[in-house]
Amino acid sequence: MKLPGNRDKKIIDGTHRIVFYLLPLLGLAFLLWYIKNAACDVVYSDYIRLVNSYLPDVFNPEKFFVADVLTRIPINYLSRIINVKFFGFSITFDRVLGAVSVSLAAWCFAAYSRQLKINIKWFITFMIVMFSLNKWEMLTNGSGWSHFFAFACFYYHQILFDRYYRGQERKWDKTILMLLPWLIILGTAGPYCAIYAVVMILASGAAAFMDTGEKRKQYVIFLICTLIPLLLYILSNSFAVEEHAGATGRSLGEILKDFPTFPIRFILKSLAGMMVGGEELQQWIANGCISNKIIYLLGVILMVGYLWSLWLNISLGIYKKTFFPLILLVSGGANHLLIFLSRYIFEKEDYALSSRYALQFQVGVLGILLTFALASQIRRKRINGGLVKRTVPVLETVFCIAILIGNGYTTYREIQKAPYREENFEKMAEMAPQIPFMSDQELKEHSKGLNDFEIRQIELPAQTVYCQDLHSTELEDKKEQLRGVFIKAIRQYGSDTTQHMFFTEYNLSNPGDFTCCIAVPPESLGEHLVTLPCQKALCIFYHGAYEGLPVIVKHLCAYANKYQIPLKGTARHLYLEGPPQHKNPENFLTQVAVLVADDTL
Repeated sequence: MKLPGNRDKKIIDGTHRIVFYLLPLLGLAFLLWYIKNAACDVVYSDYIRLVNSYLPDVFNPEKFFVADVLTRIPINYLSRIINVKFFGFSITFDRVLGAVSVSLAAWCFAAYSRQLKINIKWFITFMIVMFSLNKWEMLTNGSGWSHFFAFACFYYHQILFDRYYRGQERKWDKTILMLLPWLIILGTAGPYCAIYAVVMILASGAAAFMDTGEKRKQYVIFLICTLIPLLLYILSNSFAVEEHAGATGRSLGEILKDFPTFPIRFILKSLAGMMVGGEELQQWIANGCISNKIIYLLGVILMVGYLWSLWLNISLGIYKKTFFPLILLVSGGANHLLIFLSRYIFEKEDYALSSRYALQFQVGVLGILLTFALASQIRRKRINGGLVKRTVPVLETVFCIAILIGNGYTTYREIQKAPYREENFEKMAEMAPQIPFMSDQELKEHSKGLNDFEIRQIELPAQTVYCQDLHSTELEDKKEQLRGVFIKAIRQYGSDTTQHMFFTEYNLSNPGDFTCCIAVPPESLGEHLVTLPCQKALCIFYHGAYEGLPVIVKHLCAYANKYQIPLKGTARHLYLEGPPQHKNPENFLTQVAVLVADDTL
């Protein structure tokens, strides 16, 4: 076999270089396509506060340092001016900046991967994770662009630091490394700077400790150049305020007294959300496909990935060759802890599954994958060992495949949801002119109807139920009656553990007359038993108090009317999580369904 000559090697190297830098460009095109299909020019959520803070006078210095913590990011000032003056203020402009920033981060990884001669298959894996749509909320909310840009800056600084650490510094590296923390912390990162700054301080300190040569002093300088702007940011941030709508106001100690395992459950869910998108996991639970235990197990699997990667960095001496993977691992783990410490105030463990935090959590996953890639390089240079040594790379491969499948599935589902995202934005645009004339209660109910659901076409399963027809127009009375029917059914027939325990059903034209239905074993015989067939339906998985259920039903009916889907005139409330699981009614989970005429869907 003819070995490749120098010319052939150059061709191969050139091809690899093209692929390394082409993939981030393709990723950018993909994100732009998604934004085009999943959003329209509408502001919502925190973005409203940002817009109100600087429009219409974008040149007014007094609006640069307002009290709101989200607005105190200087890089935003320049983008606002450009946006307003050249585009008349376009939310799409900010979303495009977010997509470009993700690509900049990817190009940083491309440069690093080429420097370390990482196999292109591993680089493709990095790109799949980096361009996963598990960050959809940050991509569709224009305010997210500065956060994407901040992380691109983090990666650039960390890779530059790593190049200096490896002894491959270039002419201006020292100067750039001293300036970058000032520019990033004070000019770019805003509230995201804490973990980045602390980790870079630790990295500089560790490098100074390990280095016995002339570089030690330089690492100390790097440390100081990160510490001082961090302290200045903390001082500046002390004059800012944060808004936490929905916070319970209870201290962490009070929460732990009632729910000692809450931090563990929260962090495990935050880890699991990087295996499969948080929204998908929540829907699987709502559908009865999985339990919370499965989600906790996924979290444990990712935690094992973290621990194993840390061990590989130490045992194989990866940290001596390159510091970047260890920086990513520490940053990712710290981000999970930080999100808990800043979000426990809502007392919702599912808060950890929010897509808005995927950007921070993703850092650790990239660190794991990068560690595995470098470990495979080292192993190839060594003589094959025993069974354990052969088995370990296989397990790492399985772990990576699981990550790819999970992130791939999340992206696939988000592509499917894109038209519904866009429709939701259009509804917000239609509703915006009416908001000033709505009461607080109307606003609350409508926001639930817009933001907390996805209308789905489903098939309700066939089942045997114990039924009693009742009448009441009072919510508390309905709850008591349902409780009484449930106790009676369980005592007489027992429960069908393969189905959800109970639901109510009623005619849309007369909701005061309703039927309580309790799932009982299919072989049951006796009075008040009915075998329900499979039924097609439109449904929403609704998070919130039971008082909001009528609003959800109206949305379902409006959707059916819009798309000319004939209904049977019957609605069903399947109670998935309620008072036994949650003290706060806002956390209740109910499947709200309207039955569809046969052979329609």
